[in-house]
Amino acid sequence: MAELTRRELVLALASVPAGPCPPGGHLVRLAGVDLNGLDLRGLNLAHADLAGANLRGCDLSDARLTGCDFAGADLTAAVLRGVFAEGASFAGATLAGVDFRHSERDLFFGTVLAGADFRGADLTGAVLAGADLCGADLRDAGLGGADFTGARLDARTRFSAPAPRCDVPRTPPDERGMAVGLPQRMLVEMDVAGGGPPPPRPDPARRPVRVAPPDACVAA
Repeated sequence: MAELTRRELVLALASVPAGPCPPGGHLVRLAGVDLNGLDLRGLNLAHADLAGANLRGCDLSDARLTGCDFAGADLTAAVLRGVFAEGASFAGATLAGVDFRHSERDLFFGTVLAGADFRGADLTGAVLAGADLCGADLRDAGLGGADFTGARLDARTRFSAPAPRCDVPRTPPDERGMAVGLPQRMLVEMDVAGGGPPPPRPDPARRPVRVAPPDACVAA
């Protein structure tokens, strides 16, 4: 595993040509690098490939992680306060003891956290709206005030007992993974579309009300 200093990383990021990132692509490839304990505060790592990287103890506060790939990376005891991580993937990453505590800039909408290990992480007030948490392990994680609106959970998503108090109540997980915190009307529509419980049958005792067309009305 190659070891990089902060200066070498900054130079590597500076050499990335300006321009949009192609869909599903990466602007810089850092898969498997050793960044153990580095101060990476405020760096723009958007669309970087950091799969399998060693980021233990790194301080990534206020870093831009949009579209990053951290699949299988080790971020044990790292600090991720105030990061922009929209669309990033932490699938299968080790996030034990990570500090995700509340920040007005927390943004994890659409982030893939499936199978991630959050044991002992501090997610107090973290915004995880819309995140994919299927199969994630959040046992012993601090979840006070965390926002899970629209997050996806499934039967493999694990919490410590008793279940943590969240701003949005958890819906019962199923094989597909249910959305959390959606309006009841949307949940019903999802159940019907996905083969869930059928809609209620009409009451045969109630007959439909027929309204006469305007020209059939008789003036008083």
